[in-house]
Amino acid sequence: MAIAAQNLAPAPTGSPSLSPASGGVMGPGDWQEPFVVGTASIPGDGATLAAVVNWIDGTATLPFTPSSVIVFAAKPAAVNPDTLGVLQVEGSAVAPRVTAITTTSFTVNFTTAPANAKFFNILIVAYK
Repeated sequence: MAIAAQNLAPAPTGSPSLSPASGGVMGPGDWQEPFVVGTASIPGDGATLAAVVNWIDGTATLPFTPSSVIVFAAKPAAVNPDTLGVLQVEGSAVAPRVTAITTTSFTVNFTTAPANAKFFNILIVAYK
């Protein structure tokens, strides 16, 4: 069974969103800072060790490929929070936490799969 791709939600709520035309709206700071900080809620299936997170909607593309993406476990979901999932160790060249960074999405890797029908929340920081 595969985990359905999820869309990134820019943080804080109400902040500028991503679009294919602008590739990010500049706010305080510049492109030396992250171009987006957001969250995603990964629905677990108890077996899958990778989840795709879309930048926008999985179809629309950014006008650039992000250079790096950092992912952390975030505050547990309010409903059906996962207690089993463990993100891949950051910095592992053999099995990195984030792979397949493209203009449409990236993949988050786990060492322990999120539980079936539970939600694993992540915080995303991405750089142009």
